Amino acid sequence: MTTEYVVEVNNLKTENDTILGLAIQNVLKKKLNIDISVDVLDIEDCGDTKSAVIYLQSIDEINLVTDNINNNGFKFTQIAKPYKNISAKRIESKRHIKFYKVGQYLGDETRVKEFKEGGGNIEHFLRTGQKRCLASYACGIVNNREKGTVYIGVNDKGLVAGVQWNHDKRDLIRRRIAEIMMSDLQPPLTTLHYRVIFTPVRSKDEKHLEDFYVLEITFYTVDKFDKVYRAKGEVYQKGDGVLFGPLGQPAITEWEAQIRHKQMKEARNIEFLERFEKYEIDKAEKERVIDRFKLLNEEEQNLREQKELSFKLKKEGFDKEVSTLKEMLEDKERSFRRKNDQLIAETEQMEKKLKDTYNQMSEEETILKKRELSFKQKKELFDEEVARLKQIHEAKERSFRRNTDKLIDERKEKEKEIVKEKRLREEKEKENQVLQRQNSALAKENKGKKSKICVIM
Repeated sequence: MTTEYVVEVNNLKTENDTILGLAIQNVLKKKLNIDISVDVLDIEDCGDTKSAVIYLQSIDEINLVTDNINNNGFKFTQIAKPYKNISAKRIESKRHIKFYKVGQYLGDETRVKEFKEGGGNIEHFLRTGQKRCLASYACGIVNNREKGTVYIGVNDKGLVAGVQWNHDKRDLIRRRIAEIMMSDLQPPLTTLHYRVIFTPVRSKDEKHLEDFYVLEITFYTVDKFDKVYRAKGEVYQKGDGVLFGPLGQPAITEWEAQIRHKQMKEARNIEFLERFEKYEIDKAEKERVIDRFKLLNEEEQNLREQKELSFKLKKEGFDKEVSTLKEMLEDKERSFRRKNDQLIAETEQMEKKLKDTYNQMSEEETILKKRELSFKQKKELFDEEVARLKQIHEAKERSFRRNTDKLIDERKEKEKEIVKEKRLREEKEKENQVLQRQNSALAKENKGKKSKICVIM
């Protein structure tokens, strides 16, 4: 795989690598019509996000992926980290650079390996209709339901020879292989089911050889199709060092029956694994919910403690304010009593003075008769003064009563607030009791569900 066909996608979900890889495959297929296989996808952990390194087939696929993701990232929510925009860029290959040396031994031909020396016969090999063409070998390998590879540039003894192909020739071969896979095989094979790699070839002393490669065409397992694959209507099977076919109808019928039996058996295993995986996911989700619930309980407990502390502080402040108001009221009452006593003393003194004056007037009645007009005037002034003093006394009494009533009303309002806060606290305690009963019921329900799951398993 050349470095120019590698793309890195960032800000992906922090899910299981297998689940994320399948999601990426599904998104690329549905939104961009690009098929990729599992081994051309590397998932990397980046802390709170993940990234994917994808090895594609052409520069057109690179441009399609980068343009769509960078310009329309909001359409890829299935794989994107929540509240983050995914991005894509071309990068150098992160995989170890693979190469062969001239004369390197790659083993023997088997049911999953086929060697072709290539050279000038590559066009003949890629021409469907010949008995031993690429379509026939592709059909034979895929029908084995195993991963297998056709090596072009390796002789029958398994020794690397290499074939010289320039860049244009390699692109032409890739296009021709894609045409064969889509047109000459029934059903067609997409790039999800095969991969084309030009692996560089170096000399025995590992010196670079210009444009020398081994062409590796790898085919992956195809399990969902319950019929055998055909190349131009003919059925082939790859054996150890030999290609069988075309096969007759009785052999094809028996083979398809074996495939269906194997698929039914594997389907049961897959169903069990899916159920077990669902159980593990449900278990993890329940544990996450329980942890979240515990965290919420702790937060609620802290909030309740803070509210209780705030209430205590407010109550202490209120009690202190009430005490201060009481002291002020007592001071005002004492001041009122003092002033009242003073007014009473002044009144008594004034009455005594009036009595003394009256006695003096009685004794001096003769003299006072002469001064009757003056006495009447003085008496009127005296009465006016007494009336004025009484009005002052009554005004002070009314003012004191108003202040006293106001203080009593304020005290009643404070007492109402205390009663209201006490009622709110009682309601909160009742809500907490209800929440505790619900938590207990939820715990019993979770315990019951776990028991049921264990019984099912």
